[in-house]
Amino acid sequence: MKFQLDDVKKVQLAKAFQSLSFWMPIAFLYYKAQGYTDDQAYTVIGALQLFIVLLEYPTGVIGDVFGHKLSVLLGYFIASISFFILGSFLDIPYHMMYLYVFIFALGGAFTSGSDVALLHSVSKDFKNDMAQMSKLSGTFASVGLIIGGFIAVIDLRIPFCMSGIAFLISGILIWSVKVEKKVEGEESGFIETAILGMKEGLMNMNIFFPLFLSGIMMTFLLAEKWVLPTVFSLSNIPLAFFGVATAIVMLFRGQASGMYKRFGEVKYWILIGGMILSSLLVSIPYVSILGLLLVYGFAAYINTQSDIEINEKVDGRARASVVSFRNLLGRLFNSPYIWIIGFASARLPFSGVNIVMSLTVLAFVLIVTAVYRFRTGKFNKKIL
Repeated sequence: MKFQLDDVKKVQLAKAFQSLSFWMPIAFLYYKAQGYTDDQAYTVIGALQLFIVLLEYPTGVIGDVFGHKLSVLLGYFIASISFFILGSFLDIPYHMMYLYVFIFALGGAFTSGSDVALLHSVSKDFKNDMAQMSKLSGTFASVGLIIGGFIAVIDLRIPFCMSGIAFLISGILIWSVKVEKKVEGEESGFIETAILGMKEGLMNMNIFFPLFLSGIMMTFLLAEKWVLPTVFSLSNIPLAFFGVATAIVMLFRGQASGMYKRFGEVKYWILIGGMILSSLLVSIPYVSILGLLLVYGFAAYINTQSDIEINEKVDGRARASVVSFRNLLGRLFNSPYIWIIGFASARLPFSGVNIVMSLTVLAFVLIVTAVYRFRTGKFNKKIL
C-alpha cells in the first residue's frame, strides 16, 4: 500500500519542521563564537527583531495578493539559505551578519500569516486542523530544543545547518501542495490589500477582540521566555538541563493548543483568568514549574482559539495580512512591556516582577475590552 500525504498533512508537517529550532538554545553562544562582544551579540538579536517588525505586514500583504502557497514557499527556501550560510562559517564579519539575519527575517516574515491562511485554503475542517498543527508544531519545537543543545557540543554550526535542512524539507512539502484558486471577492492590488488588512484589523468588530487579545498573548510569551532561567533556578534545576526543561514547557504548550480539538471554544475570561492566576504561582518555589506550564497552556489555548476565530470571520482577500497585522501588534506591544519589566526588575524581587508582568497583561486586556465595548456598545458574548 502506497503511503501518501494529503495537502492538509503536508502543510501541518511543513509548519512542524519549521518549528525545529535547533539553533535557538545556542544563538547567543554562536554570536560569541564569531568573536562578537556581548553588546554586539545583543545588537544583532535586536536587529533581527526589528527586521521582523518591518517586514511582517508587507510580506503578509504579498501573500494575499500573489498567493499564500508562493509566500510560504519563498519563506521556507529563503530561511533555509540563511541557515546554510550561518552554519558554514564561524568568521562572519560583524556588519555582514546584519545581512544574513535580514535574509532570515525575510524568510520568517513570508511564512508568518500565510502558513495559517494556506492551511485554511486546503482544509475542510479548519478548527481541528489548526489545533492539530499547533500541537504538532509545539511537539517538534521541543524536540529541536533538546537535540540542538546536545549537537552544539560537537560544533556550534551544526544546529544551524540542521535548521536549514528542516526548512528545506518544509519547502519541498509545500511545493507539492495543490491549491485551488478561490474567488472570495474582487481581486485587489498590493496597496488596496494593505489598506483592507489594516481596515479589517482595526474596524471589523467580529475579529477586533480576538485579534488584539492574541497580540497581547504573543507579547506575553515573547517576554516570558526571558523568565525561564529564573524559574528553573527557583526549582533547583541544574543549568545543564535548562534546555530540556525549556523543551518540556514547549511540549506542554503544543499539547495545550491541541486540546482545542477536544474542548472547543471556551469563554475568554475563563482562559485569561486562569492564565493570570497561574502566573502568580511562577514565583513560588516548588510550584513555579507547574505555574509556568499552566501559563503557557492557557496562552497557547487562547492563541489557537483566536486564530481560528480570526480566520473564520476575516475578509478572505486579506487573510494573511490580518494575521501578520496581529503578529506586528504583538511585537509592538512587546517594547513597552519589556520596558516595564526592566523598570520593575531594577526595583523589585522576582516575585514582585512577576506580579507586575501579570498586572500589565491584565491592564492590556482590560484596555482592549473597554475599547471593544465602547465601539460596539456591548461585550462580546465570548468575553462574558
